[in-house]
Amino acid sequence: SSNSRRLDTVACTVCQGLTTCTALNGYQIQETYYPNNLNYLQTCKVIDDLGARLEPLIFGDGRTFRDTTQCRIVMQYLCLFYGSDNTMYVNECVNQEDVKDPNPANHKVAPRPPCKSFCVQTAQLCANDPDYFIQTCNEIACPPVEDQCTPDPIISGETLAANLGCTVPYYDNPYFNAAS
Repeated sequence: SSNSRRLDTVACTVCQGLTTCTALNGYQIQETYYPNNLNYLQTCKVIDDLGARLEPLIFGDGRTFRDTTQCRIVMQYLCLFYGSDNTMYVNECVNQEDVKDPNPANHKVAPRPPCKSFCVQTAQLCANDPDYFIQTCNEIACPPVEDQCTPDPIISGETLAANLGCTVPYYDNPYFNAAS
């Protein structure tokens, strides 16, 4: 079997209206369920439904992640992983991006999988057993090719630029702000 990807044109649709996998809204996803009717946004909905079913199972005491507002970055992490083109999931829309329009809002781009730095931030901030979860992060190639992954989560509408690069483990909490 070959590891090469097809370069054929695939049906791509832009996700919108997702409520759990909001990190995918505005990104183009390969439509695998209804490639002849892109209005259904079915692949986007399937990923959103998967996130909604998974969310109550992974947060809280005795579960994988802490149940805090900030730890919803875990859903960003998972949804970006499910919606991107990576070693486990296929989104060949990454090969059909269109950024010609002068207005970035009209660019058609595919989501990028989380970088090692995103994984480390998720582990340190949210994992109930961060040392175990860091092992997952160690499996992510680093350094990535520029723009091939998503380096940082977004909290309250702002990208947390922790500038971790390939540093693992990460013991400082960039989310902590001392009271002024």
